[in-house]
Amino acid sequence: MKKLDTRSLIFLALLVALSYVLSFFSIGTPLLRVGFGFIPTNLMGFLFGPLWGGIGAAIADIIGATLNPQGAYFPGFTLNAMISGALYGYFYFGKKITFKRTFLAILVVSVLINLILTPMWLTIMYKTPFWAQMPPRIVKNLITIPLHSLIMTFLMARLPFNRFLKLKSKAA
Repeated sequence: MKKLDTRSLIFLALLVALSYVLSFFSIGTPLLRVGFGFIPTNLMGFLFGPLWGGIGAAIADIIGATLNPQGAYFPGFTLNAMISGALYGYFYFGKKITFKRTFLAILVVSVLINLILTPMWLTIMYKTPFWAQMPPRIVKNLITIPLHSLIMTFLMARLPFNRFLKLKSKAA
C-alpha cells in the first residue's frame, strides 16, 4: 500500500468533504437519484489511483450515511462507492486523459453500479422488482454518461491538480 504524504492526504480529505457537500445537491427518490457526487469520486481515482480512490470514496459514503442518513445504512452502497473510486483510479491514474477514456470509465461504472448493483441492493432492501427499476435508470444513464464524461474530461485535463500534489502523471 502506497503511503500518502501530508499534502496528498489533506487533498484526499478535501475531496471526501466535497463529496459530502455535493451530496446535498442531489435530487430524486431512493430508486433514482441525480447529483454531483461523481465529480469528487472521479477526482479521487484520477489523483490517487485505485486503492486510495476506492478508500476515499468509501469513507465519503460512510460519512454521508452517518451525518445525513437517507434511510437505514446498507453496506452495499459503500461497496458501490469503493468500487467506483477504484475503477476510476484504474482507468485514469497516471494515464493521458481523453474523452474516450473518460467515457469508457464512466460507462463501466454506470453499467456495473447504476444498472446492476444499485438495483440489486434496492431489491434486497425494499423488495422492489429488479427489472421494474430498469426503464428510468436506463434513460437517466443515457443522458448522464455523456454529460458526466464531458464534465470530467474538461476538469481532469484542464485543471492544474498535479501542481498542487506534485504528482508525476502523464495526464496533466
